[in-house]
Amino acid sequence: MFEPAPSRDLVGLTAHYEYSPNHVYEHIYLSSQRYAWQNLVGVQRGHGDVDLATTWKFAEGQYVFGFREFIIPVASLFFYNWADMRSTGKFLGVISTGAIENKPAGAFITKKSTTDYGKGPAPV
Repeated sequence: MFEPAPSRDLVGLTAHYEYSPNHVYEHIYLSSQRYAWQNLVGVQRGHGDVDLATTWKFAEGQYVFGFREFIIPVASLFFYNWADMRSTGKFLGVISTGAIENKPAGAFITKKSTTDYGKGPAPV
């Protein structure tokens, strides 16, 4: 049986997440503590940032990924299933009125590339 644990498996991965035909984001997993995102299709097209992130592996090809944004008060949690190339989770945050938002979301995942750090220095 697999014991869930923090994981560096995603470090170096670039993937696209299609939440809808009008909401496509690119994620680049930089280290065990940071990931970069940018909006490729949607109202935020061209926007992006590097935010805090945590990844836990639950089984082969199954991860829980959490991120905390710096610019807006958002902290979200998603389950990644590489066998089905799907994610599901929640966007949690505070909207401009001060109300708390708790929105379900899910995406189709497409892996784009992987950087292999080999035996050289790897990100934390």
